[in-house]
Amino acid sequence: MSATETKRAIHEAITAFAQQDLTTAGLHLFRTLGYRTEVRLPMQQRTVDEFTELFARAANSWMPSAHAPTVGPAWTCSSSSRPIN
Repeated sequence: MSATETKRAIHEAITAFAQQDLTTAGLHLFRTLGYRTEVRLPMQQRTVDEFTELFARAANSWMPSAHAPTVGPAWTCSSSSRPIN
């Protein structure tokens, strides 16, 4: 694939976020970028709060505490119960 074709594919994957749910569009973007994984977060409520908690818990399990991301005000959302699909 040429550089122009790659850029076009990335652009199309990004614009798909407007029409697709976040999970589908995100997985498609990652595939377009060459990232392949079967790992999925086991989300039940699919809210920003749930994602933030699961992300922080997962990061703490595979990163030394000195390098783990800090989940605080920068991670909050005024409509945190908004579904993220």
